Amino acid sequence: RPEAGPSGSQAGPFGSQAGPSHLGTGSAQEGMGQDPASAVDALAATLLRKPPGEMGSLVARLSPAASGAGPVPGSEQLPPEALEALEESLAAGIAGGLRAEGPRGAVDREVRWDAMERMRALCRHKTSRPAQRVVALVAAAPGVMALLWCLFAGHSPPVAALMRDGDGTEILSHRASSDPAPISHAAEEARDPAFRAQISAATCLRHLALDQERAEAMGNTPLAVRALAIVLEVESGEDIRQKAAACVANIALDLDSARASLCASRSLLAGLGRLLASPSHGCVDSALAALSNLSLDVRQAKTILAVLDMRRVASVMHSSPKAQLRAAGLTRNLLFSSETRSMVAATPGLKVALMGVKTEGEPDAKE
Repeated sequence: RPEAGPSGSQAGPFGSQAGPSHLGTGSAQEGMGQDPASAVDALAATLLRKPPGEMGSLVARLSPAASGAGPVPGSEQLPPEALEALEESLAAGIAGGLRAEGPRGAVDREVRWDAMERMRALCRHKTSRPAQRVVALVAAAPGVMALLWCLFAGHSPPVAALMRDGDGTEILSHRASSDPAPISHAAEEARDPAFRAQISAATCLRHLALDQERAEAMGNTPLAVRALAIVLEVESGEDIRQKAAACVANIALDLDSARASLCASRSLLAGLGRLLASPSHGCVDSALAALSNLSLDVRQAKTILAVLDMRRVASVMHSSPKAQLRAAGLTRNLLFSSETRSMVAATPGLKVALMGVKTEGEPDAKE
């Protein structure tokens, strides 16, 4: 029977429905005395029956270096070398949940939402090696990254359809043309599983973009750029748009190739510019971070300025310490380009805002 979680969530459907065949169905206690492989499968199956929100903390406790609550019951019986096999088994179970299909190839939404919540919980434990390895293994499974981008954009296709499409952009194009605001309705329904899946996908993608190699792949993936543009250009929930902007900032942190791909989307840039008018400090800070990182490639300055109202940048420069630093950095980058210098310098109120930062701002912003 599903168990109530600490925040009202219930144990996932893995315990009552057919899951990946390799997971087994025994409990951790039943795994004691078995060979290591069977014990690993038994413990993985037990963890996948726990409430999704507990997955991150439970997996983090698998590390020998973990402190606090102590080891997960059942893991004490496993040899140290079995941890890697357990991580792989958990990743296979979560990836299988994301790709789960019901009768006639329809998406098994309950299992998919459960798997998304588990991955989101794992992403929160950034310093846990077992948690991060499970996340990386799930992300590397065929079709998973494309599915995350589709979920993020408000669409939940069968993975088989994604594989047929090749990169998923055709699916999102159909979705956008048939419903110009695919996220609006879900964003109004805080308890809608589809909305929760979007939030979970946004959290996971923002976290996955912290890895430089993965960020480069994201920036050069048309599906990723299209999904980010859809979220930023649609009047959706601010929480999702803020996470989209943060994801852009992470992707654009180090690589000019990723910056160029993102700046090629006019709707993405325009969405970031509109986000500067949000009443949410978090949205403004993330939008400024994204624009500042994108502008680090001086070749993109003219493209960015073409869709950005610098008066908004000047007006939000003192909204928070983060905004000071990022708005000043964005302005510096755009002034550095000979193509945009005169237009930026002519922005009404910008010089006054910069002088305010110079006299009253944080040390990094003053610099």
